Amino acid sequence: MEIEHRTETFARLYLTDSRDPGEQYRVELVANWRLPVRMEIGPVLHPDDVMAGKMDALYNRAAARDFLDIDAAIAGGHYTLERLCQLAEAVDAGFDRAMFAGMLGYVERFDSADFAEYGVGAREATALLGRVAALRGNLRTAIPGQ
Repeated sequence: MEIEHRTETFARLYLTDSRDPGEQYRVELVANWRLPVRMEIGPVLHPDDVMAGKMDALYNRAAARDFLDIDAAIAGGHYTLERLCQLAEAVDAGFDRAMFAGMLGYVERFDSADFAEYGVGAREATALLGRVAALRGNLRTAIPGQ
């Protein structure tokens, strides 16, 4: 076992089976803040923990699907950008709103084809780009000195 990264609430381990030392298995352990939510299928992550993870993905990876996830949460009325930033700050002491606003600008790297694999049509992709640009503008306006 090799510990690659460890914080108070996260650990990334690499495990190797002695019978097959050439094969490594990555295991990530995360301490969530909230109790799971009970559903018919059993316990699931609390929505706030899910969205904190989605914000982390957008902040650190900024893939097309990350923009879709955050946009859906806001457009669906489930979360505000402010609440999502608060969730991100609660789980990542290094979360920086100005840097996050910059990450939102990365949506411009994508075109409708990048979103098509997720079932998003060209018109919806164009609307998404506009909504993310508006979120970025709102966030930058709210940050002192921006």
